[in-house]
Order: sequence, then C-alpha cells, then structure tokens
Amino acid sequence: MGTRPLHLLHSPEEVLLPRRSPLRRVRRGQRGLTRSSCGFYDTRESHFDWRRSTMTLRIVVAIVGLLLLSAISIDGVSAHHSYLLTVQQLRAGLTKAPSMPQKGFILVDVRSAEEHARGFIPGTDLNIDFKEIHARHREIGAQLEDHLVVYCQSGHRSNIAAETLADLGYRHVYNVTGSMNAWLAAGYPVESGRN
Repeated sequence: MGTRPLHLLHSPEEVLLPRRSPLRRVRRGQRGLTRSSCGFYDTRESHFDWRRSTMTLRIVVAIVGLLLLSAISIDGVSAHHSYLLTVQQLRAGLTKAPSMPQKGFILVDVRSAEEHARGFIPGTDLNIDFKEIHARHREIGAQLEDHLVVYCQSGHRSNIAAETLADLGYRHVYNVTGSMNAWLAAGYPVESGRN
C-alpha cells in the first residue's frame, strides 16, 4: 500500500518500508529491527543457507556412523551370539538321552568348583569357572559346530560364558535362562559331589 516496487528504488542498496514508517529507507546490511506500521522488519542480512547446512549435517552424521560401524567390526565383535534355553527344554533333552554322545549337546557348569560340589544338574559334562572359559575352552572337547549348553546359579555368569564361547567361534551356544535357580524352582533333581 505505501511501498514502492523494488525496481523503483533510488539506490540498489536501499530497502523500502511502508510510507508511514519513520525510518522509511534503511540501508541493506544495517543491524537490528526497524518498526513499521505493519510490524517489524529484520534488516539483518543472512547468508546462511539452511538447506545446504542440513545436507552437510546429514553427510557428517552418515560418515561418523560408518566410521563407528567399521571401528566396531575391527574390534572383533562376533556375528555369532548365544541362544536362550529354558530349564524345561533342558530337562526334556536330558530325559531323552542322559549321556553326552546320545543327547547331542555338551552341558557345562560355569560356576566355581565349590558351587559345583554343592550341587549340579544331572547330566553335566564338566565344570569350568566362567572366568576361565576363554583360557580353558579347549577342555570342553567340542568342535565349532557342536551344541554347547552353559549354566550358572542365576544366568548372569553363564550369559558371559556363552557370549565368550560365541566370540571364540562356537556357533551353537545356549544359555539356560535362570540357570540353577530356575532348575531348583521347577523342582528338578540335583546331584551333589564332583563329577
């Protein structure tokens, strides 16, 4: 209503405001806000291109993500992970075939020797403390394709042992969920002494 089109400006550096504005002409590049009859005009110039900035940000995030993924794979994180097995599934497997060659898996107690002596699941093939599983895994006598089942008192230490065995290349490692606590809660039998 009171402004002239841009092509009618006296100088290409001037920006026109409505006629009622006390500061009708403001030089381009002048800092701050100028009041007019219809509000405020921001007279600051912005050379920041938001579209280019967000694209750059996306590229940087993608590159950082790729670097993190490659760093993780270089550190040797295994693609193989352990599986979970319930005490009911373990009991069914032990009931079908109690001896190691018949049952098709190796059952390992990863608790301490003292805990193992107080009681263990019948059919346990050997006892290796979870802290020593990396150094003593060859004592299990298993091939990388053999099925290994590990248990402890609650499932925490056996989870660590299972992941360690999976990282060593064993492809079929099972952690008994709840381990001895779940076995006892289900009322299943326990053997004591050393095997």
